[in-house]
Amino acid sequence: MKIWALVLAHMAFHWRRTTVLIGCLLIGCLVPLVLSQVMPEVQRQLQRRASETPVVFGAPGSSLELVLHALYFRPTQAPSLRYADWQAFQQAGFDRCLPLHIRFRTNDYPIIGTHLEYFDYRGRAFLAGEAFGRLGDCVIGSEVARQLGLGVGDSMISSPRSFLSIAADYPLQMKIVGVLQPTSSPDDQAVFVDLKTTWVIENLGHGHEDVAASNDPNLVLDRSQQGTVASAAVLPYTVVTEDNLVSFHFHGDMADFPITAMILLDNQQRSQDLAAGLAQKRTDLQTVFAGDSIRELLNILFQVQNLIVAVSVFVGVATLMLFGLVIGLSVQIRQQEMETLFKLGASRGFTLTMYGWEVLMIAAVAVASAALVSRLIAWLISEDMYRWFV
Repeated sequence: MKIWALVLAHMAFHWRRTTVLIGCLLIGCLVPLVLSQVMPEVQRQLQRRASETPVVFGAPGSSLELVLHALYFRPTQAPSLRYADWQAFQQAGFDRCLPLHIRFRTNDYPIIGTHLEYFDYRGRAFLAGEAFGRLGDCVIGSEVARQLGLGVGDSMISSPRSFLSIAADYPLQMKIVGVLQPTSSPDDQAVFVDLKTTWVIENLGHGHEDVAASNDPNLVLDRSQQGTVASAAVLPYTVVTEDNLVSFHFHGDMADFPITAMILLDNQQRSQDLAAGLAQKRTDLQTVFAGDSIRELLNILFQVQNLIVAVSVFVGVATLMLFGLVIGLSVQIRQQEMETLFKLGASRGFTLTMYGWEVLMIAAVAVASAALVSRLIAWLISEDMYRWFV
């Protein structure tokens, strides 16, 4: 009988001990292997988004926060810009600059107020429906549609920013007119509307009900030839319909209405430099090159990765010490067995070879299992880790 067959028979007979040893080595190898497979994908996704949107404009503050806000729709505490800031870029000839208004959420998904050019620039195709065409329409990402079970023709209601003051952000019921195809990007988990729709949510514009034609006693206090007296129950509309669309209007100068960021949709270096120069002339506007901020973020992630790997090395050393201890105890327990083999004519080298084969087989199975498990884990969580990081 060959020596490796004896080793396999012994490992199979003592399967509990063999399983524990393989499990210890597998856990020690798993964390570095998972990180080595997940981090490159996270890096690729971050750099791809930054290369698609090279320049971001916003209020002075944290450059990284601004990039994460404009590219990944993360909340920000920075002051808002004015719509006039975007108009100034348009007048200066930067027609490929898009305004963004990202202050509100619905079902914990960000509501992105922007222009229709956003879909063209990102190359977004529609799984169903079409782009928003009027006030109150919205387009949802594929993950929003899948997780909430919504589609074209359904509705979503915006969430107030503060539950202590609901009147500050009057909820608006938005009609879903389109669903985007999956893109493995933050757009999959976002709700897109026209800028004016976000201004309605912000209570800068509203519509009114024609109470003169209403027979609801809760809305009408008195009717006379002089007119109709409405009660306090008459509130701005929360639903935009064909009947009340014309009644919606805005108060104040639209140039003063808020936007939270602007993105330059031009990959030409000359255009980027000219736009940055225009923004630098103002103290209330900052220019951020997305690639630089993403590299800053990646440096932080790599430092965290190195820390985790360092901890894994110490765990690996402890695992190897435990492995050696178990093998040493096994040698002591098997002394009588080895003496029997020696009396049957086996050499001392034969017994050492048996121990060597056993260690190699356990290590090979552990490393192969760790490689397969790490690949499976990376495939399952790479997208979730990417979203978690940003």
